[in-house]
Amino acid sequence: MTASCAPAAVAISNYSNYEGTGQGVRSFTFLVAVTPAAGCTATGSVQVHTSNGTAQAPGDFQATTTTVSWNGGTAPRTVTVPVIADSTAENDEGFTVVLTNPVNLVITKQTGFGAVLDDDDPPQRTGVDGGKICWAIDRGTNSEQTCRVAIRTNLPARAPITVHFRTIALDKPVGYEPVRDGLITIPVGSTTGVAEIKLLPGPRPAEERFVFELFDPSAGVLDSPRTVVTILAK
Repeated sequence: MTASCAPAAVAISNYSNYEGTGQGVRSFTFLVAVTPAAGCTATGSVQVHTSNGTAQAPGDFQATTTTVSWNGGTAPRTVTVPVIADSTAENDEGFTVVLTNPVNLVITKQTGFGAVLDDDDPPQRTGVDGGKICWAIDRGTNSEQTCRVAIRTNLPARAPITVHFRTIALDKPVGYEPVRDGLITIPVGSTTGVAEIKLLPGPRPAEERFVFELFDPSAGVLDSPRTVVTILAK
């Protein structure tokens, strides 16, 4: 900050996500953004701490205290609060993350709200539907092709739901790009997501099969997490 510059403005975002089912924690990540005056730079710091709401530490989340600072840059800083996953049906809950004690900064949004969405009542369920068939067209060419496998959840997503997937070969040679840890995202308001598996170019078997398996959903539980996918050459 130069002598003629006003302090930069600093504000914290809100964040909404599912609590998670079972054990472990879910990371709730809040952005702390800085906005300097025109022609000026951001130099300063601000303290950040969590505060109980209907969600309370340590049972629902881990209390967090930190300091974020800038020295000429404007990239936002992140503050991550671990939220405790459980399998208890309960109401949605919330806590706050508060900015205090600014140095060479002016707070314009002091409080970020963390909305902890319950995914146990009714349970959020994600799975695949039965067997799948993918067609490999123009066999022997170098054209890029993709096998798309759709997944569904029983309720529209209230926050983005991520689900990991992998493929397990049943036949050889393998005419697709194996996946050890892929990621599918079901966006807010949707009940569907799609996994894309790249088919390899060149000659391929007339028919091959692999297991498509879901694991580690960010919300709720898995329902029918495995299916057999058949690739047919055409």
